[in-house]
Amino acid sequence: MQEFEELKYVQSFIFFDGKSLIREFIDQTGCKISFGFMLKGKFIWKATGIEKFSIFSGEAIFIYEDIKISVKAGDNITIPDSVEFIVEVVSDLDYRCDYD
Repeated sequence: MQEFEELKYVQSFIFFDGKSLIREFIDQTGCKISFGFMLKGKFIWKATGIEKFSIFSGEAIFIYEDIKISVKAGDNITIPDSVEFIVEVVSDLDYRCDYD
């Protein structure tokens, strides 16, 4: 079970015809955090700062700058600022993303 610090809810987003849901929060220090869920599929994103993903469940392949990284529950991956990246979800992906 994961424990989380006190967070303030900001807003939610639904992308890709409902196949991706993101809930955005602000932590006690004012940093943005999101919790997301992506169904199986291929999704193209643009990083809006350094994005640090922590995978809770599922499997995916992150692709950026000719780099392919497979992730699963318990893994972490950092996407550089202003990079277009692809997430190929192999099995439904539940994650947290911290932004720098």
